[in-house]
Amino acid sequence: FFTLWLYALEKIRRGEDRLIWIFPATMLLWANMHGGFLAGIGLVLIYAFGELFNRKNSLKYFGILALIIPVTLINPYGLNLWNYIIEAAIMPRPYIWEWNSISLSGPFHIYKGIKIHILAGFMLFVLFTLIVSINLWLQREKPDWTRIILVAVLLYLGINHQRHTVFFMLAASGLFYHQYLNLFSPVERFIKNKIAAKAYKIWQPIKYGSGYLLLGVIFIYSRPHLSDSIIVDPFVYPVGSLEFIKQNNISGNLATTFGWGSYAFWKLYPQCKVLIDGRYEEVYSNDVYAKAMQFSEHGKNWQNVLREYHSDILVLPKSVYTRSDALSLTDWKIVYIDGVSVVLLPKNKVKPVYIDPDYRNPLYWKEDLSKEVKLN
Repeated sequence: FFTLWLYALEKIRRGEDRLIWIFPATMLLWANMHGGFLAGIGLVLIYAFGELFNRKNSLKYFGILALIIPVTLINPYGLNLWNYIIEAAIMPRPYIWEWNSISLSGPFHIYKGIKIHILAGFMLFVLFTLIVSINLWLQREKPDWTRIILVAVLLYLGINHQRHTVFFMLAASGLFYHQYLNLFSPVERFIKNKIAAKAYKIWQPIKYGSGYLLLGVIFIYSRPHLSDSIIVDPFVYPVGSLEFIKQNNISGNLATTFGWGSYAFWKLYPQCKVLIDGRYEEVYSNDVYAKAMQFSEHGKNWQNVLREYHSDILVLPKSVYTRSDALSLTDWKIVYIDGVSVVLLPKNKVKPVYIDPDYRNPLYWKEDLSKEVKLN
């Protein structure tokens, strides 16, 4: 939707007002599919004020806003949807990395031993946009305030919240496509001078077709990796601990960290209920979330959370909780340890013998995403 709206807004800037119908029509879908429709409203606002600063007709953009905002109320929750959207938009999410600001210290992908920053593509777009901006300034181009404000706002949002980098890349690649190409014109001239005219004619379709060829290669390469199963890293997730709980048919309220909650929910439902999982703001109240994070992050008086929510099973991360922390729970006993976690049960519920799965067995790493989950 964001890309479509960006395209339509650029067309409207060129006088194609017949495309205005796209906004209320697609907003009806967007508002009922994802809370990101707020980005669409922000996009139209930027164009409205940008064109105002450009001393051009901005009324049609305010008219678009007048059309789309009432459409957002056509949803199962009516006006109450906005209460949630506003809360979600300003809610701090310090424990979710994609909502954190960009850090040059990582995270990284490791490709054949080479560390590549996970946001290297975004950084490349920022570099290209900076070079293009300097070139336009040196050429004394009349400032286009719409583009300036749009790029500045999206760059700020991308740096402050990693998940928003995609908006900057979509906008920059669309708005500065020709300027990006001009950056490589010296390379094109070099090729043209070095090869014969006939060969250069062949080079032209190769140049434009290489993008599609690259997409095809990526698709063919990715196809074998597209399956209904995934491999869970036993040195990142508590594969052994959850397998221990599953195989020994241990049920009840499971307390584990926020980062492991969704995996535990997937692996053990309906055998166990989890303290918190990735649906937190949609399912859990702010109070429950705060208490769950108090336990998850080894906060002060974390033991009180276990008592308040009547925990029956604990899966503690060894990277956060020490052995002395586990032993401080005098009514609990360690019954299993894997590569990253320990399982504790109340002493009065511990059995003399348990099945002891080997978390290093690759059989336990595989999860079938096509399995049927029966909901109660």
